[in-house]
Amino acid sequence: MKKQGIIFDMDGTLWDSAANVAESWNEAIRQDGRLNKALTETDIKGVMGKTMDVIAKLLFPEISEKEQETLLAECCRIENDYLREHGGVLYPDLEDTFKELKKTYELYIVSNCQKGYIEAFLDHYHFWDYFSDIECYGNNLLQKGDNIRLLADRNHLDEAVFGVHPVRAIVAVIRGIRSSLVAADLINISLRF
Repeated sequence: MKKQGIIFDMDGTLWDSAANVAESWNEAIRQDGRLNKALTETDIKGVMGKTMDVIAKLLFPEISEKEQETLLAECCRIENDYLREHGGVLYPDLEDTFKELKKTYELYIVSNCQKGYIEAFLDHYHFWDYFSDIECYGNNLLQKGDNIRLLADRNHLDEAVFGVHPVRAIVAVIRGIRSSLVAADLINISLRF
């Protein structure tokens, strides 16, 4: 039997953390003291999905690359702590979705986020038991596609759906159509390894 899985992205798929990310980054900016600016939820949404090095260049162009790296590291540290405590806005019926999907599929998360971001999500909502593995840019500086391949190889996946759309769409399709590969053709990407 082939090993099948569902690989989720984070932002725009499982939750919306933009408001709390902006709040935490503004705290880091205040503590750092080099910039006199406040980021908005819209600013954060505009860079979500990009790798952390790109985000620093887009949000902090007025400081040097070295200063961007330092500020970014502090933003990420404060963000992870803040999200671990406060969470974000979950998409509807998320835990029920995980419970249903876990009955049939192995679940995974891959994101272009910093190290600790996925863990903060899993810690805050106590979702660790639903996921077999996670991977992110912050762990190894690999792009999302490379991390999907790494995670699939590490977990010996034969087939997977990479879900970048809100989870409720994935569940609606999978509940109506038992095959993840058919569901993938309708909503997103089917991966065969």
